[in-house]
Amino acid sequence: MPLIRIGAMSAVPPGQVAEAEAEGTAYAICHHQGEIHVFDASCPCTGGPLGQGVIREGLLVCPWHGMRYDVNTGICPYDANLTLIPFPVTIRGDDILIEVP
Repeated sequence: MPLIRIGAMSAVPPGQVAEAEAEGTAYAICHHQGEIHVFDASCPCTGGPLGQGVIREGLLVCPWHGMRYDVNTGICPYDANLTLIPFPVTIRGDDILIEVP
């Protein structure tokens, strides 16, 4: 699968979430406990912009309605039917790259 650059490590402080867009698709970049996790940026519950969310106690919180997703897996702990689409991440220097289908 091809790799695309969606951002820079230096632009996503530890414990923070950032929005990114590449090739017309929006992504949520989560920097949690020294690791980068990238998900589709649209909340599956209401379509909220997850890249504008926050990380609380290891959960990515949607800014629109507070739905929460495990920042490591993308699975909602309250409803396993609600899951985020994760993307495999590669870090090269300061670049955050993801595999896209």
